[in-house]
Amino acid sequence: MKRVVKQDLSITLAVLAIAIFVFFFRMYPYHLFHKEQMMLFLYNGEFLREYLHGEAWLACLAGDFLTQFFYYIGGGPLILSVVLTLFALLTYQTLRQFVSKRYALSLMVVIAVWETGRSCGLAYPLSATLSLTGAEGIFLLYSRSQMERQRLLTCIPAMLLCYWCFGYGAWLCLALMLIAGFIAHHQKLCVLLAAGILFLPATQYPATTWWSKPDLDREYVLGLDVEHYFGNIQKMRNLLGTDRQIPWATYYRNLYNATYPSGLNSPVSLSRDLLAWNQPATRGLILPVNPSASFLSIMFANELWFTLGDMTMAEHCAMLSMIFSPRNSGSRMIKRLAEINLVNGDDEAALKYLRILNQTLLYKSWAEKRMPGKQTPQVKDWLEKKRKYIPTRDQLRAGEDAVASLRNLVASNAGNLNAYEYLLCYHLLSKDLRSFEEDYVPGKVPSPIFTEAMLINLARQGNIRAEELIKYQIPVETAKEFADYTRLYEAKDVSLKEKYGKSYWFYYHFAAIGPGKEDKL
Repeated sequence: MKRVVKQDLSITLAVLAIAIFVFFFRMYPYHLFHKEQMMLFLYNGEFLREYLHGEAWLACLAGDFLTQFFYYIGGGPLILSVVLTLFALLTYQTLRQFVSKRYALSLMVVIAVWETGRSCGLAYPLSATLSLTGAEGIFLLYSRSQMERQRLLTCIPAMLLCYWCFGYGAWLCLALMLIAGFIAHHQKLCVLLAAGILFLPATQYPATTWWSKPDLDREYVLGLDVEHYFGNIQKMRNLLGTDRQIPWATYYRNLYNATYPSGLNSPVSLSRDLLAWNQPATRGLILPVNPSASFLSIMFANELWFTLGDMTMAEHCAMLSMIFSPRNSGSRMIKRLAEINLVNGDDEAALKYLRILNQTLLYKSWAEKRMPGKQTPQVKDWLEKKRKYIPTRDQLRAGEDAVASLRNLVASNAGNLNAYEYLLCYHLLSKDLRSFEEDYVPGKVPSPIFTEAMLINLARQGNIRAEELIKYQIPVETAKEFADYTRLYEAKDVSLKEKYGKSYWFYYHFAAIGPGKEDKL
C-alpha cells in the first residue's frame, strides 16, 4: 500500500512539474520576462545587506536571485516548475499531519494550482511562493517534536524565525501549529499560540494578491512589447498575425509598421496600412502619459518616443514607469535611462546608470560595451544614428501634448519621416483636418490615406479643381473614387462599407473618437 501511495505521489508531482513548465514555456513566457525586467539584483554588499533590514529577507533574497534568471528562454518556466513542485511536496507532507493520504494528495493538487494561478499575476513575486514553502518547512521541522514541552519551547522561536525569514508565511506556520496543538490536545500550547496571534505583526508581505489567474490578452500585449524591445522582428510579425482589438496591441502594430518593412521590397510606412486594422482613435497611436495611466502604459509609451527621437519624453516616461512600478526599479528602465543619456551626450548621467548595471550578473557585459571611452564600434554606430533625430531646439510643452512634441521633432529635423507620419496620422485619427492641412507637405510621404483626407478638406472648402489636385498630387482616379463614395454615402447604399470600409472617408464619417477607457490589462 505504501508503495502505491509513493507511486501516486511521484507520478502526481512529475505530471504537475511538467504541466507547470509547459504552461509557462508555451503559453505564458512573456509575463516571466517582464518580471525580470521590473526588478534589479545587484552583486553588491550594501545592496545585499538591505535584505536583512526587513521581514522575509530570506524569501526575498532567494526569490530575487532566482528571478534574474527569468531573462533566459526557458529559465523562468524551469525555476517556477521546480519551486512550485517543491511547494506541492511540502504541502502534501504538511497535510499528512492532519488528513489521510488520499485527501492530502487531492488537496495538494488544488493548493498547487491555486499558487500557480497566483504566480500568473504580473506583480506577484517568486518570493511569495518561497515564503509559503519556507513556512511549511519550518512547521515540518517543528512537528517532529511530539512532546508538548518540546513544542512549548520551540513554537515561539519558530514563529519569530519564520516571520524574519519568510514574512507572511509566519501566519501559515502559526495556523498549522495551532491546528496541530488542538489535534494533540496540547492545551497550554494552544493558549500560548493563541496569544502569539496578538503579538505577531500583521503582514501579507511579500505576497501582493490572494487570487489571480492567467490573462492571455495581457500575455499577448507583453509578447509584442518584449519582442519589440529585443528587436525580434519575425516573432513580432508572427504575433501580429492575430488581430486582437486591444489598444495596446494596436499601438505596437502601428509602431511595428512605422519601424519595420512589411516585406523584403516594401517601404516602411505607418500610414499605408493605418486603416487596414481597427484603430481606437489616437489611443492606438500614441499612449497618453497622465495621472490616470498605469505604469505599464507609460512604459509602453516610452518605446515610441525613444524610437522617434524625443529623448526628453522618453526619459520622462522611463522615470515615471520605474517610480510607479511594483518594485520601483527595473533593469529595463535603468538600461533605457543609460541609453537616453548616451544619445544626449551626457556621459556623467549615463555613467550613473551604467555603474549600477555593471554590478549585475546579466547586464555587466552590456554596460561595459557602452562605457564612455570604451564603446564598441557597433555602439558608436548606433549612437550616431540615434543622434540624427534628436531635437535641436528646446520647447516648453505639457507631457500630454503629443502634437507639440511631434511638431518639435519635425521642425528640428525635416528628415525625421517617422515623426512626420505620426503627426499626420494623429491629426487624421482625431479628425482634425485643419491641423492636418497645416502640417501636410504634398509628396513628402506618399500615402493614399493622405490624399483621401485632402479630398475631404477640399470638398469642405468647395475647392476640388484640377489645379488643386495637381498641387496636392492627388491622382484623378482617387478623385473619381471619392465622387463614387459621396454618391453611395448620400444614397445610404449598403455596399458602402464593403467597397470603401478601409478608406479614410469611411473612417471620417463613421468612426467614434470619444474618450476611451484606460486599458486595464
